[in-house]
Amino acid sequence: MSLLIRNLQRTVRFNQRKLRRDVDAIRNIMNIHTFDVSISCVDNETIRKMNTQYRKMDKATDVLYFGLHDFTEPFDPSTMKLGSNKEKSLLESIPPGNATADPFLQVVEVPDLGDVYFGMPYVYDYCTRKNISLEDELVVLATHGFAHLLGYDHEASMEDFKIVYLFEFDILRKFDWATGRNTLVVKELTLDDGHC
Repeated sequence: MSLLIRNLQRTVRFNQRKLRRDVDAIRNIMNIHTFDVSISCVDNETIRKMNTQYRKMDKATDVLYFGLHDFTEPFDPSTMKLGSNKEKSLLESIPPGNATADPFLQVVEVPDLGDVYFGMPYVYDYCTRKNISLEDELVVLATHGFAHLLGYDHEASMEDFKIVYLFEFDILRKFDWATGRNTLVVKELTLDDGHC
């Protein structure tokens, strides 16, 4: 399905084609390439207003996400399993005689995960302070946003934080292996700053 990337700001220049290639690679690794998702790159004022309206936090931020589905437990499309205990596979839940059905569509009716927003000036300033690549940070943020769209939530407990961190770490490790990049260094820096 489609990936929509919109640049709605004029402050930070970046390579949209490269971002699309990187995000497509992440979607393939996460096994969500058959679902619609959008990424919008916005300015600090826009993301601050969104953060104030939806999270009651009157400040700019790096990434916001708005999922179309309300998962009660995290869903891992790569294993087709729902929930942190991963006891029952979605493949096991398909009714007999319906083997061609997409297991993910057994959980969601609309093949659209939702929307991710990057606060580009905020992200750029962070990258400048930490001396890291904007391209790599956008990969980390896309992975983090997609994890949230799949129901992963790191704010409830330290155990949830570990689950999200390990899920994202595995995705980025695979991305780095496939591309020769080193996004895990960027991920470690965000962890040092108290982010997932």
